[in-house]
Amino acid sequence: MTYLDNAATSFPKPESVYQALDAFARHDLANPGRAGHKMALAAERALDDCRHLLNQLFHGKEPERFVFTLNCTDALNMAFKGVLIAGDQVITTDLEHNSVSRPLRAMELAGHITLTRVRADSGGTINPDDIRRAITKQTRLIAMTHASNVLGTVQPVAEVGRIAREHDLLFLVDAAQTAGVIPIDVQEMSIDLLAFPGHKSLLGPTGTGALYVGRRPRSLPGVRAAPAAIPPARHSRGSSPISSKAARPTCSASPGWRRAFATFKKRGWRTSTPMRSR
Repeated sequence: MTYLDNAATSFPKPESVYQALDAFARHDLANPGRAGHKMALAAERALDDCRHLLNQLFHGKEPERFVFTLNCTDALNMAFKGVLIAGDQVITTDLEHNSVSRPLRAMELAGHITLTRVRADSGGTINPDDIRRAITKQTRLIAMTHASNVLGTVQPVAEVGRIAREHDLLFLVDAAQTAGVIPIDVQEMSIDLLAFPGHKSLLGPTGTGALYVGRRPRSLPGVRAAPAAIPPARHSRGSSPISSKAARPTCSASPGWRRAFATFKKRGWRTSTPMRSR
């Protein structure tokens, strides 16, 4: 068989991935952070080890700043619903995947935010100066893809990150197509929020992803909480429904997640438009 869909999900995985999954399922498949028996501790160590490896790969500040998610869509929803408040402006681009465009558009239609889309040039690349010109007093977040899933063009995220820092804005990068392919340094690129899947070029299993949350999302004036505070929409188009109860184990290892989940249930926030997960 010739497989040509690696931009969606990588296949086949390295043999070591199959071996690791098999060994974990046979010997360590228990709930991490829920008990003190041998299997639970081994599962928790696996999570901790993965956080440390991701922190090294992306040059993060601390490993505990990586929140495990269902996929990149899940991570992006957590970020948007965690840092944006009523009246904010978000700057994005016309190259974005539905996982970015749809939740932001839903928030715009709900009157929660204003949205500005910067157009790419004829070669499919964003001009950082266009981002700079779009900034207003209400801008809180710049959200953009690292590489277009349609065109494959790699965007100048480091330059845009510097612009975000100059204006004291948050910078979110959708690394669905680049994590594991193109080196990413969240410090050098001034990335505050990095969303990525595990099942693409990181060569992991489906149903995996993560969100890196830097230090600035907590410290900027008016920001409510870390993005992990708001779980994603209840379902994604093209996939089976995901209940809030089913989503709990995904982030149960994150500090303070139970308190955040209680806040989510009390406020009843949802993304009003389903989106295709990836």
